[in-house]
Amino acid sequence: MKKLFLFAFLFLISASSLFSQKEEWTPANGALLGGKNIFKVNLTSMALGNYGFYGERIINNRFSFILGVNFMPNRGIPFINSLKIVEQDVEGTISNIKVNSLALMPELRIYAGKGYGKGLYFSPYFKYEQFGLSNLSAEFTDNDGIDRQVDMDGKIKTYSGGLLIGYQWLIGKNKNFVIDWSILGAHAGASNGNIHGNYAGVMTEKEQQDVRNSIDETLGDIPLIEYTRIVDSKNADVEVKGPWAFFRMGLSIGYRF
Repeated sequence: MKKLFLFAFLFLISASSLFSQKEEWTPANGALLGGKNIFKVNLTSMALGNYGFYGERIINNRFSFILGVNFMPNRGIPFINSLKIVEQDVEGTISNIKVNSLALMPELRIYAGKGYGKGLYFSPYFKYEQFGLSNLSAEFTDNDGIDRQVDMDGKIKTYSGGLLIGYQWLIGKNKNFVIDWSILGAHAGASNGNIHGNYAGVMTEKEQQDVRNSIDETLGDIPLIEYTRIVDSKNADVEVKGPWAFFRMGLSIGYRF
């Protein structure tokens, strides 16, 4: 994760130097006074419990570079009750899962029109996101007929590239206040991760098979993902991978300085 942050930072610095040499920043050619930097907060994601912050560096009338960071504290899977992707008998298991996330998004923004941080834009971007999963369980019935479970947790990482279209306004007397409308974007890529559980006792062969069946019931109905599971007398490990795609839209406010 540290390497990704360092790569993104160095990329923004080097690209900023490259593009800034193409045009002189002066009021005579339409450049803004009062600063080339913008700090923004995503209001839409905040309303959903996912906090997004973005730093934008205006290079010239056409280009700017953005580094975005999103994080979501531990909570239930968003919209799980409205997403009918699993069978009803395992819906309760899925709804108990807790998830947190951290995302990093370097982005190149290309402005149309007069630009300089305002107007219609197109943004190719890369998104790395890491999800932490907890409160998962694989259930089984022991030889005494008592229901037991293997508590599990893990992480899933996603890597995707996408394109966003939006419109940004600079308002106020000195054009220092910012409204950024991300109209519609989409990204696609791949995901992979590991989920691990440890049982305090020792599971029999039948109990191990019950755990395998429980994992299959929970994950088998989720479309597109592939998974492999290894269960022994004390441990349960699940490797998951598959495609990843999502939409992006929202409204942000910010300040230029």
